[in-house]
Amino acid sequence: MIYKILFISVTLILSFQVFLTKNKAKNSNDFLLAGKNLSYFGVAGVIIGTLVGGASTLGTVQMAYFYGLAGVIFTLGSGIACIILGLILTDKLYVSNITTITEFLGRYIGQRFRKVSSFFSTLGIYIHIIAQIIASGAIISHFFGLKLINGSFISSLIILLYSVYGGVKGSSVIGKIKIFVIYIVMLVCFFEAFKAGGLYIFDSLPDNINWFSLFSYGKKKATFDLIFMIIGVLSTQVYLQAIFSAKSKKDAVWGSILSAALIPPVGFLGVYIGMYVRASGFVTKTGAEVFPYFINSHFSPLITSIILSFILFIVLGTASGLVVGVTTNIYKDFISKLKIKNEISAIRLINLTVVSSSYLIVALGFESKILKWSYLSMGIRGSIVFLPLIAALYLNEKIDLRKIEIFFYITFAAIIFYMI
Repeated sequence: MIYKILFISVTLILSFQVFLTKNKAKNSNDFLLAGKNLSYFGVAGVIIGTLVGGASTLGTVQMAYFYGLAGVIFTLGSGIACIILGLILTDKLYVSNITTITEFLGRYIGQRFRKVSSFFSTLGIYIHIIAQIIASGAIISHFFGLKLINGSFISSLIILLYSVYGGVKGSSVIGKIKIFVIYIVMLVCFFEAFKAGGLYIFDSLPDNINWFSLFSYGKKKATFDLIFMIIGVLSTQVYLQAIFSAKSKKDAVWGSILSAALIPPVGFLGVYIGMYVRASGFVTKTGAEVFPYFINSHFSPLITSIILSFILFIVLGTASGLVVGVTTNIYKDFISKLKIKNEISAIRLINLTVVSSSYLIVALGFESKILKWSYLSMGIRGSIVFLPLIAALYLNEKIDLRKIEIFFYITFAAIIFYMI
């Protein structure tokens, strides 16, 4: 019982900063753009707080268990995307005075494309939200001995509270805390693994895998995963929303660069942990339990409780940021023209609907299918937004993009068909 109380207490302590009065979204501008007042650290907070979650920690360790260095693709792709975002795209996007990236596309390709791209972009992010609910629900269920449906309900409730209270402001606060929490978890686990295995683990790994290659599970597949990871990040509303929310273009640029510097090391730490577990002789077919197994077998129940609460906060923060992104897309691209008097109430109602419907899908038992389609999430976002975005940024003065709107639909359909 004492460990459960500790788990709950640490989670509440981490959450406390989110619910301070100063972090509450008081109006639609606060919720959607944090009043355009984020510093470079605030921008990095939104990006890292949403981008670095279960895939960067649990997923990286799992991937490294099977394929070694290739496990870093998610975080490496994220880092590359943040560099591109800061050094190339921010210059033109920040001065455009927009809230959603699809709003920007609508200016040059047309309002029909704005709605279509917003729909599919939102769908892609929505799939990822469901995966995060399942991941966080699994942690709660495992720790308290609950059914997944009950653990997912609790995690959904926390995600709702995080997102509906602060919007982008809350995502920034969560992200700042997560930067420290993530590094604490990954460094503590890395040093524990290195103390136990050192460099000798590399001699104990099976010979049938090229453990130090990014392409150990197939050059073509790994290359496409990296590419889709990059364009997926550059096409996701909430990461670009961080740029739009900066108080200056300089803050937007440096926030992106700081994110690019902090994200990839998390992946490399996770890679060593995953390879250590493989070298230690632990056997699993799915790999989902690799990181939890490592934590449970190397730390006391007291430390394990703290680490698991940290990981829960990491995953919940990612889900919360994604919910804010989906809510923003739905409100700005489909609802705002209805001239609603109480905008913040309408936004929070959308927020509630997004989280509730996500949980409903989990409760109906579709979790296995959703998890299998997690990478498709990035592909959907990237293929409907990235190419049109580049065209709108760099070709709008040379080509009437409205005349080639059909080309963007054909490209999107072709990429999705290939991925499926």
